[in-house]
Amino acid sequence: MVGKWLVLAVYLLAAGTINCLPSHSTGARNVPTPSEVFPQHAQLDVNGSFHLYWKTNATHITFEAHVRTRGYVGFGLSLNGNMYPADIVTGWVRHGQAYLQDRHSTGHFEPTVDSSQDWILLHGEENEFGTVIKTVRKLDTCDDEDVKITNDTVRVIFSYSENEPNHERGSLVYHGTHRGAKSLMLLSEPRKVPLPSDVITRDLLNGRFLLPDKDTTYNCKVFDLLNLGKKHHLIKFEPVIQKENVGIVHHILLHKCSDIDRKYIGVEFDCYNSHNHQLKACSNVIVSWAVGGGEFYYPPDAGLPLGESGDSDLLVMETHYNNPNRRNDTVDDSGLRLTLTPTLRQHDAGVLTTGVRVNDLQVVPPFEKEFLSSGFCTSDCLNKGLGNNTGGVNIIAILEHGHLLARKIRTRIIRNGTELEPLAVDKNYDFNFQEFRNPPNARKIMSGDALVVDCTYDSTQRSTVTYGGLATTDEMCLSFIIYYPKMGLDSCKSVPMYNNVPRTQHHGHAVASQFNFRLESERNKFKMLTSTTKHLAGCVGASLTPQHTHQELPMLLPQTPYVEPPSMCPSVMPPMTSSQPKTALCGAPLPTEQFVFQESLDADDKYVLFWNVNKTHIIFEVHVETKGYIGFGMSPNGKMFPADVVVGWVKDGVPHFQDRHTVGHSQPIVDASQDWHLLYAREDHCRTVLKMVRKLDTCDDEDFKITDDTVKIIYSYHPHDPSSEDSIPYHGTHRGIRSLLLLSKLSPPPLESDAITIDWKNENYHVPSNDTTYSCRIFDFSSLQKKHHLIKFEVQVQKGHEVLVHHLVVYKCPGINRNLVNSPNYICQEDSDKTKQPCGKIVAIWAVGGEAFYFPTEAGLPVAEPGDTELYIMETHYNNPELKSGMVDNSGIRFTVTPTLRQHDAGILEFTAPVDTNLVIPPHQSNFVSSVYCNESTVTEYLQEYPNGVNVFGVQQHAHLLGKAIKTRVIHKGVEQKPLADDKYYDFNYQDFRRANRTLRAGDSLILECTYDSTGRTNVTYGGYSTQEEMCIVFIFHYPRTRLYNCQSKPLYKRFHTGPVVGWWSYLAP
Repeated sequence: MVGKWLVLAVYLLAAGTINCLPSHSTGARNVPTPSEVFPQHAQLDVNGSFHLYWKTNATHITFEAHVRTRGYVGFGLSLNGNMYPADIVTGWVRHGQAYLQDRHSTGHFEPTVDSSQDWILLHGEENEFGTVIKTVRKLDTCDDEDVKITNDTVRVIFSYSENEPNHERGSLVYHGTHRGAKSLMLLSEPRKVPLPSDVITRDLLNGRFLLPDKDTTYNCKVFDLLNLGKKHHLIKFEPVIQKENVGIVHHILLHKCSDIDRKYIGVEFDCYNSHNHQLKACSNVIVSWAVGGGEFYYPPDAGLPLGESGDSDLLVMETHYNNPNRRNDTVDDSGLRLTLTPTLRQHDAGVLTTGVRVNDLQVVPPFEKEFLSSGFCTSDCLNKGLGNNTGGVNIIAILEHGHLLARKIRTRIIRNGTELEPLAVDKNYDFNFQEFRNPPNARKIMSGDALVVDCTYDSTQRSTVTYGGLATTDEMCLSFIIYYPKMGLDSCKSVPMYNNVPRTQHHGHAVASQFNFRLESERNKFKMLTSTTKHLAGCVGASLTPQHTHQELPMLLPQTPYVEPPSMCPSVMPPMTSSQPKTALCGAPLPTEQFVFQESLDADDKYVLFWNVNKTHIIFEVHVETKGYIGFGMSPNGKMFPADVVVGWVKDGVPHFQDRHTVGHSQPIVDASQDWHLLYAREDHCRTVLKMVRKLDTCDDEDFKITDDTVKIIYSYHPHDPSSEDSIPYHGTHRGIRSLLLLSKLSPPPLESDAITIDWKNENYHVPSNDTTYSCRIFDFSSLQKKHHLIKFEVQVQKGHEVLVHHLVVYKCPGINRNLVNSPNYICQEDSDKTKQPCGKIVAIWAVGGEAFYFPTEAGLPVAEPGDTELYIMETHYNNPELKSGMVDNSGIRFTVTPTLRQHDAGILEFTAPVDTNLVIPPHQSNFVSSVYCNESTVTEYLQEYPNGVNVFGVQQHAHLLGKAIKTRVIHKGVEQKPLADDKYYDFNYQDFRRANRTLRAGDSLILECTYDSTGRTNVTYGGYSTQEEMCIVFIFHYPRTRLYNCQSKPLYKRFHTGPVVGWWSYLAP
């Protein structure tokens, strides 16, 4: 799979660290301090001796273990919680040197060292707490000796010893009792949202409830939140479990119930055996917690409504006690803590319960290793719940729930007959670890959808039938789905009816009595019956009419079942390094994993860069058509000096790799701190491949800090390997520079299946022999018969005109004569018909260096709206400094639109200095700053109708040749916030959109600062349209769409000696 050179990478890393850490003194410390901020942490043992921190991205996971020992540390992943079979690493630190071994177990004895070392050591040290081991590995290493890390629950096994191995390959000393296992969801990152200042908490507790001497008790208690006074949003809940009863309280549900008399507030009752028809746990579950779970945060745009006007419902808290020893002296005061706010969020949230109805018609035979039981929610029920909500609902989190026999749970979704990727899958379900999981990608439930919950049970240890029921020894198969906006559906389940089975009563015991489950043939017969029988399916909702509906239906089967994507692992993995003779032409480069970003750095596609990034690290992989060395680096000015550089090559199958820096235009110097780490190296018949990882900020003055700025990538290569690491031959002309947005580059989301494309082109336009031409042409969307959403646009530059076409803008303008659609091009600013001049409402913008722009999955820019008569002007800026003549251009833009409207209409705000001579830049200035203002009153005027503000998802900043830095600042009520965009290394020849995930609110004001370098000019430079003149503009893409589409300001120079006056104005849509 991967070869021996991963071991080399381990030892290159072992002696150093990629963290900016101080040295540690010896001593005692009760709480470990991780080397960086990790989003996840778990204490694996009860006494706090083994702490695990971790973080993930799309392809890799980084672990950091802090263990109270000076010996070795063992850590691994197991599907069953046992030592065998398991994927294990062992690590230790001896005399300041860190060691790590990737191992696997072949039995309940010392694990065997893997032939492929796929866990990479990042850091190791001994400090006052104990031993620290930091590692990284791929989620899927394609190694049969490793465990593939998925969204499933995984059993983390751990051990440690007070002793180190005698030497690196020596035997491990048995760990004794220093061992354990804990279930975790490694990939389901918990959501933590800052809470507003006006939150209040309410504790709902069982009030010293005395447990009866029964193995299972469902105790209910009635509560009231009417003292809230007005509508609040529940934005967080968490369990409050009495310490000594942690093993007894199994789950807690909070129901919101109508038709309960207020005299019962504070009353306790048996949830499912009360003779009082008012005292019952109703179907509307609003909070769900189970053993192993923790606190739950709603996202910042949603909260569950409580205390609404006219709402007289009461809350019933159901607590499931598991008391297998039937003790009668246990008193419990556990419950829930609710965190609420009167500041309402954008959406009301809801909870949908789906799966198998809880009664004894769910029958699980004994002696079965994998018995499947399913329940479903019909599209008819979901359509009733959704009502007129054509945009569907957004899934926040899912809790899947079974009892002791459950081994796997899957929540499936079927859309118009086609099964999609499951909403949640847990192939290693653990009854003692039940936690909400957040979908890794945005998921929705739409009109026409149906849901199926599959539960797989292992009943091999049972000799009698297990029925659906409330006891822990009974079974359940449920999925609790938290979503927004709230619909009128609370519960949607089904249960098998076992058609054609003789029975005297409508219950499962009568059904089971017809089968001799000790015979495998009878069990197979029953499994066939279970999979083909009709179900009693129904839905319940307070706002449905009627509130309860039930009908017998066949089992839901998709017309097109979901098929899991094929493994990315080849059947035979290539060696880590190889050296093969060149026998064929080079095809397209094949990266070692799926990368989000890719760029060809040179015009001939001989040097291709792939990269992935997370909050702290970046992984690069370069594929270069050479059998010699590769140079790759980053520079603030695009020159070789100063620059952060790595140089690597593969010779005779052995990789060579060094982190270097330049001290002039000569061979780079090896860094004292090696902060770039080699992950992979290969040389094949025509390429050399290097894969490396580094921190965004290595805290090393000899390295380049990677930020949101435009980065000048410098690259080089040579046809031959160096004779030694101290003698690197000059690369000659095999070099180049490419500007990139490494952190802010937009990644393409999936497009709707009904999307279509529309092309607008400059048809055979004869470009004048002027240095600057702004050519316009008029178009419409008349081919669209109804409102669509624009979800992607990309400029198509005619081959050979890449330097000629500088930027392209599409405006949506009123008052244009429809007869001008597709008429010949004209000069934009010179036509006497003022209606033909570009207006301020921008639909699409592209500039040289830019790529395709994708709108986020929840928003699209509206086109072809009903009653909309405005037409579109496509403006193309041609840059022709050599005054060439005879050039005919057919460049243009391609729009991708969909009739499936997304949740939000998007808009574009152009924030700009007017393009005229009021922009004045003196010569001989290295850092001349010109500022543009959009004041607070203007922003507030158009945002006041959006109490939660508008979401900014993309920003493009624009200037001409003198521009060297651009920053878009945000001030909220006088306090400056983090800039919306900040590019300290603006590049006129690379202008691409940068990602943003920000909110603009009423009370904000904006300042746009453009910094110019005019040291090469002897005359004043003014604002204007030519490339030699200047601009200062930012385009802000946002949703929901607002009425403001243009905000401008300019200096008036009225009081030159006492300070300039600034005038501003804005354009609002009607």
